Amino acid sequence: MLPDSLRPKYDTIQRKFRRVTSMHLTGYDRKDNPSLPFKTKGKQVTETPELKGITKEDIHADLFIAELIKRYEAAKGKIVLTEYDFQTGLLEKYKLSRQEKEQYNSFFMLQELRNEYVSELYRTYRHPKVAIVYGAGHFWFLYAKIRDMGFEEVKKKI
Repeated sequence: MLPDSLRPKYDTIQRKFRRVTSMHLTGYDRKDNPSLPFKTKGKQVTETPELKGITKEDIHADLFIAELIKRYEAAKGKIVLTEYDFQTGLLEKYKLSRQEKEQYNSFFMLQELRNEYVSELYRTYRHPKVAIVYGAGHFWFLYAKIRDMGFEEVKKKI
């Protein structure tokens, strides 16, 4: 739970994320989440560290939403929210015009910034064994970055 003093700031961060990506980052496991730009069957499971097998010794190799917004704005400029952004609840259907969508770059936010961060960590982390848990939709973008760093794929039969 966030302290009351941080709630308005976090609410704005969530709305900035939604402004760029057109979705609210929550509720994949709900059939009735109209904020998502795609339909779910409600069969997804909310990812938790426990379900992924992540422990306190592991490194979180993704950007938290506040850092993602900070890096996005540093690279692309301030994300400007409108009255519509504040009038639309986070779990409500959110629709932008084509022109509004073209103003921002969701691929840059969702793929490029995050992949750059993971590859940055990978370059600097010194450990003989590294496992990266990554969503299938993101894999090939990261795979190319790691390959370009000189790493090779080793296929093993289990």
